[in-house]
Amino acid sequence: MRKIIAIIHYVIYLAGIFILLVMGSSKYDWMQEMDNTMTKLPKDSSGNIGLVMAILGLILVIMQAFRFKLTHSHFERKMIVVLTLLGSIIGLIICS
Repeated sequence: MRKIIAIIHYVIYLAGIFILLVMGSSKYDWMQEMDNTMTKLPKDSSGNIGLVMAILGLILVIMQAFRFKLTHSHFERKMIVVLTLLGSIIGLIICS
C-alpha cells in the first residue's frame, strides 16, 4: 500500500512540474509560438498566471517536504531532494 501511495505522490508531483513547464509565465507566450516575428508581446497586467504558478510551486514543495518527513529510505530522500530542487529551479525560471 505504501508503494502505491508513493507512486501516486510522484505522479501528482511530476504532473505539477509538467503544468509549470506548459503554462509558462505569461498568458501571451503562445503568440510568439504562432508568429516568430513578434519580438514584443502585449503586457500581461493581470498577473494571475504568475500567482497561480507560484502557488502551484509552493504546493509542490510542501508535498515533497511532507513526503520527505514520512519516508525512511535514504535513496528516496535523496530523490525527493533532487526533485524538489528541480521543481524549484523550473519554478524560478518560469516565474521570472
